[in-house]
Amino acid sequence: MKAAVIMIGVTLVFWFSCQSIAEVSIILEEGGLIKLAKSYNPATRYQPRINPLKGFVPFQNPPSDFPCSMEFFAFPLSKIIFSENNLDFDYFEKQLSDIASRGNQAICRPYLDYPGEATGIPRYLIDKGLKVQKYSDHGGGLSPDYSDPRLITALEYFIQQWARQYDGDSRLGFITLGLLGFWGEWHTWPHDQWFAPQKTQEQIIKTYDGSFKKTALLMRLPHPHAEFTRIGFHDDSFAFSTLPPTDWHFWPQLKAARLEDAWKTRPIGGEVRPEIQQILWKSPNRVPEDYHLAVRTTHASWLINQAPFEPDFKAWPSVAKNRAIAGSLALGYDFFVSQISLVEKKPMDFQLDVEIQNLGVAPFYYQWPLEYRLGNVNKDLAQGFLEWDMGQCLPGNKDKVTACFTIEKTLSRGDYTIWLRIRNPMAKGKALMFSNKESQKQKQGWVPLCAFRVKGN
Repeated sequence: MKAAVIMIGVTLVFWFSCQSIAEVSIILEEGGLIKLAKSYNPATRYQPRINPLKGFVPFQNPPSDFPCSMEFFAFPLSKIIFSENNLDFDYFEKQLSDIASRGNQAICRPYLDYPGEATGIPRYLIDKGLKVQKYSDHGGGLSPDYSDPRLITALEYFIQQWARQYDGDSRLGFITLGLLGFWGEWHTWPHDQWFAPQKTQEQIIKTYDGSFKKTALLMRLPHPHAEFTRIGFHDDSFAFSTLPPTDWHFWPQLKAARLEDAWKTRPIGGEVRPEIQQILWKSPNRVPEDYHLAVRTTHASWLINQAPFEPDFKAWPSVAKNRAIAGSLALGYDFFVSQISLVEKKPMDFQLDVEIQNLGVAPFYYQWPLEYRLGNVNKDLAQGFLEWDMGQCLPGNKDKVTACFTIEKTLSRGDYTIWLRIRNPMAKGKALMFSNKESQKQKQGWVPLCAFRVKGN
């Protein structure tokens, strides 16, 4: 530890900082006004293993404790729609509440046809004559006639009612459009002729985009209408068919659609190809693509990767475990406070300035409140919000945010701390942590980023 001591007039201020931190300037201006600043070196960053809305994602209720902040579930429409215009979201609500009970947010996908599972087509549509194709591929199932107007009407009504009840629900992290194709993945390979016609696809996209205004949406691949929406994309064959030069791979398709910059405002997610979810970490030279290059190229924020969440993960070699953890940390945003200053403009009137960098590969796609506190062990002397457009803080950016506040009386003798937090709006949701090592001392998401001592003569 080292201490800087400056005495002017009747006030003595001590500043304590770790030796790894950059030099701290503390000046008491004429008249005893406080001015202090602290800088942080990104080389000292400590990445929390869990941060909201990023990283690896398991299927609902994972059996192991690999770090995560989200869980994925797919749900059949037959659990929601029981007859024409008769919807009940109890089943959906139970899944959402279950995931939230672990402090996690949900990624979900509705489906009609999930190979190997009972059909998700509402029974009343089949009873009314909706045509279906029975198949045995991928475990078998029923593929509906996606051009049937009765089905399209039911899907549009479901999307609208779903958005009416759940758009902006903080328990929902992301929605993948689903509904069409095997697994809701917008294909019926190898039976391409069964897939939804272009008009049906466009109707579903327009209905989603027009109904959900807050919750982030993702679609499987670019669509001619995608350029004009706010919908992101999910690559469900990540690190297997993601990169160039093959033209039907995920990233070449985005580039062909002139959507290579979509990640700046629309989330990118997906799933590590199931066949390589263990090999990728145990023997990375045996997989088709460089995982970290795929992350940097696509700017992915989250990936379903079930293998590390299985019980046998405990028996993995340490090097494989560490690779998996590093793979999860490589995804999404990574906010780091690089500077903080507190200036007393006139007695009891303060200005707080904070500089935040994004050291990650993607922005944060929601607007969560950035809060500050100034206080001591007994009470807060000031508390409020810093206005910050989080979504505009792209990788490599440095954003400066400011708050001005007044305290009731001059700072008396004692120790004080400036705390910051980005508040997760979900009750009991996991805290969003800065990558400053001070985050290890966080309390309810509050990170102590600046401490000083005032001492009277």
